[in-house]
Amino acid sequence: MAKNNWLGVLLRKVSLETDKLANHLSEPLGLSFAQMRFLWFLYDMQGEVVCQVDLERAFSMTNPSVTSVLRTLEKKELVRRKVNPDDGRSKTVMLTETALAIQPQLNEVREALEERITCNLSEHEQSELYALLLKILEKQRKGGNN
Repeated sequence: MAKNNWLGVLLRKVSLETDKLANHLSEPLGLSFAQMRFLWFLYDMQGEVVCQVDLERAFSMTNPSVTSVLRTLEKKELVRRKVNPDDGRSKTVMLTETALAIQPQLNEVREALEERITCNLSEHEQSELYALLLKILEKQRKGGNN
């Protein structure tokens, strides 16, 4: 194996290249990759009550980081936050009509991103990659080597 090609370095390199590509693809929409990821999550969760803490968990982000992204999305009038009627300590996050109007464009960006990332992989390899990454992530969340 070449120097600096151990798994942790390769995963980080893939992540950085994905971020660069996503930011390039989202540039015409005036959104960052982080903002798009939040919108994609909210699109996928339509019809469900989504709290800010759900975004924190989904993206393994801290409360201040999630708050920062949400504030930017609010300024762009793409999301609204309201106090959760079931728990006054938390906030629910909802898409606006503006966000729903750009959903087809954002879905095209997501599809283009996925295609560019996996274009050198067969469908079987893509399935294996997803399964293996999810397996690694699950193990890490449970505490590593157990």
